Amino acid sequence: DNGVCSFCGVGNSMHREVRRKTRHIAALERELATVKGDGASAQEAKAVAAAHYAQLQQMQESCAMRLAVMEEVERRLADAEAQLEDAKAEAARAAKAEAESQTAAAAVSRERDRERQEWSRERERWYQERDAARDRQAELEASLSRARSTLAEANAQLAELKPRLDDLSSSKA
Repeated sequence: DNGVCSFCGVGNSMHREVRRKTRHIAALERELATVKGDGASAQEAKAVAAAHYAQLQQMQESCAMRLAVMEEVERRLADAEAQLEDAKAEAARAAKAEAESQTAAAAVSRERDRERQEWSRERERWYQERDAARDRQAELEASLSRARSTLAEANAQLAELKPRLDDLSSSKA
């Protein structure tokens, strides 16, 4: 491949390099001619670039707004999570307070039941004592009635015996 062209005497590698550069130069000249020679194409390119730049600006603004919205949503979410934790803690405190209240209410109920039972026993004892006192009173009244009856009989016998005693006392004197 490093041989020399038999017609012109130029080396093959050099010939390939020159051909490649020639093609590259032609492409650049065509591009330059398009940009220079066609003012409308340059204007279109500028308009397209401006439109692309405007689109890019809109996209950046839209992304910035969405980012701001996302940040606000994240802030609100964090606030809501904090409120949820506070509500959970408050619910736990309320549940504990209710359990304590129910325990206290149960203790009060048990105490009332105990007091009612005690009052019931006391009332029963009072009734028993009252009934016993009434029975004793009836016995005493019956005994008193018998004693009065016996006293009346004794007074009657005494009244019968008094004239005799008086007779006996006067006869002995």
